[in-house]
Amino acid sequence: MYEPEGASQIGDDGKIAYATVTFDAAADRIPVADITRVVDTAHAARDAGVHVELGGQAISDAAEGSTQSTELIGVVAAGIILFAAFGSLLGMLLPLLVAIAALGAGLITVGLTSHLMTVGSIGPTVAALIGLGVGIDYALFIVTRHRGGMSAGLSPEEAAVRALDTFGRAVVFAGLTVVTALLGLLVLGIGPLTAMGVSGAIAVLFTVAASVTLLPSLLGVFGARLLTRRQRRELAAREEGTGHPPRSRARASGLIGSSVARRSSSWARF
Repeated sequence: MYEPEGASQIGDDGKIAYATVTFDAAADRIPVADITRVVDTAHAARDAGVHVELGGQAISDAAEGSTQSTELIGVVAAGIILFAAFGSLLGMLLPLLVAIAALGAGLITVGLTSHLMTVGSIGPTVAALIGLGVGIDYALFIVTRHRGGMSAGLSPEEAAVRALDTFGRAVVFAGLTVVTALLGLLVLGIGPLTAMGVSGAIAVLFTVAASVTLLPSLLGVFGARLLTRRQRRELAAREEGTGHPPRSRARASGLIGSSVARRSSSWARF
């Protein structure tokens, strides 16, 4: 029931009204238990047949906890799918590591951007979702091409160079296209949409940068371990079955042979 002073908070038809709950602390310092009590009170009113909606920064901050847990579930689900596709633990972890590293740097930059423009609570959430999806996708392209090159007999260094030279260019082009599309929201001039567009574009930019810098470095560190054990055994058996020595010894013998040939040629001219 409203006091006479609260008559202005009731609609003309008497069916709609609003109430303001004021806490004694800033939104980011309110205990979760106090917010939970307000939410429980609203749910109790709903049970009585009253339609209640909640809003405000404190409620939004409390709801972000469930969003973060949902993102974690998405990462776990992506890891399971990548492991089933690659059959290798390192092959599964690499796209996830690159995406999470790029996302962390992107969210930090989004936080700094909030000092220049208004970025609501939805901005970092959208950036996280776009960054994770795009980051895993781009890293997956390059890792798949890298593994294919090693399975074909290339050394890890040669496979990484070829993967970056082909799919790396595609990742840069696709990433810049996504950034341009997201920045197109600036044309609308709507504050929340502008913040979402800028946040998403920042996340994609860091994802592209990590895909063409951090990812090739990790490919060189892990090398042939990105292949499954079965693939490594098949590759070794293929090299032995052809009668050729392994790549490292073949390369060393080739260098020695070319050196001996040059010396023989010089002695013949002498």
